[in-house]
Amino acid sequence: MTWLDDSSGPSSVAVVEFYGVQPPASVHGNVKKLMTPYTRTPATTMDKVKQAAVHAAPKAVYNECLLSMEHDDAPRNSQFDEALPAAEGAP
Repeated sequence: MTWLDDSSGPSSVAVVEFYGVQPPASVHGNVKKLMTPYTRTPATTMDKVKQAAVHAAPKAVYNECLLSMEHDDAPRNSQFDEALPAAEGAP
C-alpha cells in the first residue's frame, strides 16, 4: 500500500497494489444452480428502467430493454441471460 502525499502533507488517499495472479471470476452470493460469474447492471440502465417502470409493468420494461439495448447495456438477470440465446433461435 502506498499513501499519497501532496504539498500540504500526507493525504487520506492510498493506492493498493495486487501482486500475483488474478483469481478467476466467481459466482455471486448464495448461488446454488448457476455457475456464471456475477455481472452488475450498468447504472445508466438502472436509471432508464426506473423511469420506464413508473408507467409500465416491470416485466414489460425488462423485456423491452432486452430487445432495444445492446447486450452490454441490457439489464442483468442470469436466469434470463442463459435462456436468451435459445429464445433467439441459437442452439
